[in-house]
Amino acid sequence: MKQGLSFLEDFILINDLKMGIDFEVVSFLAITPNQLTGSADRYLGIDVEDVLRFRNATDTFHYLINLVPPNEKTYITPTPFKDNVKSLYFFKLRAPLNLKFAIGCGLGVVRMLKGTYQNQYLFYSIDQVYNDQNNDIFSLATDIFRLKLYMQLVLGKKFHDKAIEKEWKNNQLSAFNLLMTDQKYIHKQLEKIFS
Repeated sequence: MKQGLSFLEDFILINDLKMGIDFEVVSFLAITPNQLTGSADRYLGIDVEDVLRFRNATDTFHYLINLVPPNEKTYITPTPFKDNVKSLYFFKLRAPLNLKFAIGCGLGVVRMLKGTYQNQYLFYSIDQVYNDQNNDIFSLATDIFRLKLYMQLVLGKKFHDKAIEKEWKNNQLSAFNLLMTDQKYIHKQLEKIFS
């Protein structure tokens, strides 16, 4: 693995993998009628372990739905994923799992049900689910930027990516546009890390 990608343990092109058989989506969004509010665990104020302790994503989903107060118009939904995506990668990272930062960076999370990484968590680009262009180098570069941004947020000053810092300091609007949710929260975290 090249030095700039040392945070990446492995990646898998998922052409032949099927949702519900080979993997399940375990990252969930909280949505109100007016806006996408962020990761369900951040919105509901719970720890990631509470979200992932169930044996399957359906049980997790039902648990999360029951935590929403009955008078609130908030909907819980898995991060977007569609079957038959031609060119989507799953990424195995050398970092702890943080659903808030993953979703904020535009990354979904799956739990593998079979294979080498059974019962482990891998990341995917939510944008790429919709883009689905074969050999789209720009999208892959954007995915790598999102993954590095995630690593920077999760590991803080222990992971110093000069390209992320430079982009953040010189072109915050461009980096900010890659964030899917929790922009203000992530902005504050990056300001602390890069100060």
